[in-house]
Amino acid sequence: MKWESFAIKVTSFSCYQQNHQEKTCTTARKFIRNNNIQPPCVITVLKISGSEEKFFLSNNGLFSYKYAIENHKLFSPEIASVAS
Repeated sequence: MKWESFAIKVTSFSCYQQNHQEKTCTTARKFIRNNNIQPPCVITVLKISGSEEKFFLSNNGLFSYKYAIENHKLFSPEIASVAS
């Protein structure tokens, strides 16, 4: 099964970057901590500039969404357990 099929079934969240000095991964980590979010899920950070950056929260940590797609075999078992 392709990554996109798995990722569709994973919970996703959105949050907003509060200031330019904070990195988007820091914004995502704070959002995860403050909302007690559990993996696996996708976090979309909406930047002040109007663009967005996505992250994948796995049991092993927070990864860029692009990295997760490129290395989907590392995450597929974790996502498959949620998707079934």
